[in-house]
Amino acid sequence: MKALQIQRVLEAATGRGADRFLVRDGFLAVADGAIPVFEHPLDVGEFTNYALQSLYRAYEVTKEPEEIFRRAIQETQEHFEVESIYASCSVVVAYKDGDQTVLCSLGDASLIARLEDEQDDLVLPGEPENDAGPGGRLIAKLLSKEKSYGMAWEEALPLMEERRNNPERPLQVFGDNPGAAENLVVRRVAGDKISALLLCSDGLTHLVKPFCGCDCMSSLLDDCLRDGLEATVSRLRRIEIKDDHMQDHPRSRLQDDLAALLLSPPRD
Repeated sequence: MKALQIQRVLEAATGRGADRFLVRDGFLAVADGAIPVFEHPLDVGEFTNYALQSLYRAYEVTKEPEEIFRRAIQETQEHFEVESIYASCSVVVAYKDGDQTVLCSLGDASLIARLEDEQDDLVLPGEPENDAGPGGRLIAKLLSKEKSYGMAWEEALPLMEERRNNPERPLQVFGDNPGAAENLVVRRVAGDKISALLLCSDGLTHLVKPFCGCDCMSSLLDDCLRDGLEATVSRLRRIEIKDDHMQDHPRSRLQDDLAALLLSPPRD
């Protein structure tokens, strides 16, 4: 990647601190920690942070993306011995491999790369969906429980099975199954072609959907480059608070945790 300056934002809006980022030489990663379906003493932020550290340790051993994720998931699972229903995360990673930059996505965290001589930005895993689907309905029902993140098995299992068996949107998370690495979305690009890069949890992409504060992911990147990452996050928070009844833009919680990294050309 070119010599780009980096901006960072980390906010624990839910009080859980589930989202994290990691910045190392030649290696960037953002993880979106999932709210656990069932009560468990493990801190989700601790799991998410360890997952990112394990990815970097695997990166130091191999540069093959699927093997990096397989090793990291295996290490994390052996360390915590916890099922995905208690702790998991979505992850986006960008790292150097020779003269290339490898871009990876597992789950619904997002990565937007602006490339020189390319008309369209590269967006992983893709534009946010209007409907969160079965997984989103599970979280919405989960969070509707007053003063509790737990729910009964008989309530949760049908929704979990619906999501698991949905062939159009399989469950793809960094959790308890190293085989999830087979679902990794990977793109390789020439490192000197990247002019801007945004990695973020879905706490930031909510500005696109459900809030429609940006037309698309490329528009979100435009806003971050023009206004700065912190200012863009502040605009999102104002929109969230204005819709404090959550009726104009239905969602599972008023605000979400957020982690984001922006690489951009130095400002004059």
